[in-house]
Amino acid sequence: MPSASSSPALAPSSPSGSSSQRPCKHCNQIFPRMKGKELERHEDSHEGEEKALHWVCTGVPILRASEYGLKDKDVQKYITAGRVMLYEGQYMVGGCGKSLCRPDALARHLRKPKGCIGSHTADWLLGNKFKKQ
Repeated sequence: MPSASSSPALAPSSPSGSSSQRPCKHCNQIFPRMKGKELERHEDSHEGEEKALHWVCTGVPILRASEYGLKDKDVQKYITAGRVMLYEGQYMVGGCGKSLCRPDALARHLRKPKGCIGSHTADWLLGNKFKKQ
């Protein structure tokens, strides 16, 4: 029978193992030291509540829905289901309202097969309006 000290599951962690990981200062999620940029971006997501409002899954303006391949019956389904939001003075359909901190995160969100429609480069998004200024 193997001794407890030879079992990898019961072996004490090495001192070097603890120095190769860093926790987020806001939620203590652990990140490998070699992924420092990921930790920085993650911590920015906690601090960037105002910035997150720039990248919202808004869907598309109802008046431009056909440009995004939505037929009138599709728009009507969103309206009936209550998936309409007012964003920057425009009525939008097809979004879920999730706020993200960066445009690449919004692009990734929109690629997921969860039914959200839109574009991270859309001219109505505040993040893209601020980029142009």
